[in-house]
Amino acid sequence: MRLNHNLAKKFLSRVEHRKAFWFNAKFHVYSLEELANGLNKIDSKTFEFHLNRHKNDFEPWIRHVIGDEALANIISRVRAKNTLIRKLKERIAKLKEYAKDS
Repeated sequence: MRLNHNLAKKFLSRVEHRKAFWFNAKFHVYSLEELANGLNKIDSKTFEFHLNRHKNDFEPWIRHVIGDEALANIISRVRAKNTLIRKLKERIAKLKEYAKDS
């Protein structure tokens, strides 16, 4: 799927409460930007609960709830918290550029 203005706005938007990403029952986030900020707030134990060698909870949420297949594919291979945050921020910056174009 080719990225355009409308898709970028959709990917950046907040999801409804029932589709929020829950950080191990501590708090929840509703958008990619909130996810990136939330990752800065969690400890290593919580991060490893969501992303380890057996699973990556962020990838299906981004793919199926946010709908951003490209980002989901990119982060499916990520294992480090700092790398995940960087990849999210890079994608968010790109989406913001597309969202402001009409």
